Amino acid sequence: CGALILSSTAVRLGGICAPCSNGTRANIDAAKERYRRERENPDALDVYWKDLTRRVYSSEGSFEALARPEKLFFAVNLVLGEVYNGGFDQYFWNTSASYLCFAQEGLTELGAVASLELLNQAVSVLFEGAPVPSGASERRSYLISISNDGALPPSKVSRLEELDRQFWGDPDGLAVLMRSFARTHGLIA
Repeated sequence: CGALILSSTAVRLGGICAPCSNGTRANIDAAKERYRRERENPDALDVYWKDLTRRVYSSEGSFEALARPEKLFFAVNLVLGEVYNGGFDQYFWNTSASYLCFAQEGLTELGAVASLELLNQAVSVLFEGAPVPSGASERRSYLISISNDGALPPSKVSRLEELDRQFWGDPDGLAVLMRSFARTHGLIA
């Protein structure tokens, strides 16, 4: 491929780079090409999301200043990002769950019945009927209180992992629903 490599790598792998040796060179090259195309022709939804997060987290903006459809879009996108990145336990540990009510409302409006049910089941597993604290520090304190030496009980972990897997299966086709919602509410063209 022509990539520069360390002499120790060349000796160990017979003169070829590690990606060529382990068969991942094509994937790396394809990803580089995809990122190049995305930079040249950014997706309207990605551009909107970046602007939305800038407005929420900038000093002159805030979540409260958003229109209702923007709040719902923002909150649902936070669920997606957190659960796909680290699962429902990460979502509830982080500040993203401060927007839980908006996420539930957004999933309802999207018609994402299965995803909403999975989110509600995660609430049930972690909070067992107790109200979910809106603040991250209060949620963290609660989650620590139900933990054993910093780890959730194995029964909760296994149940959350199953809910994560079901959510990752994308039973509602959330990307399509989110794009449709954004168009319907004039968030993107």
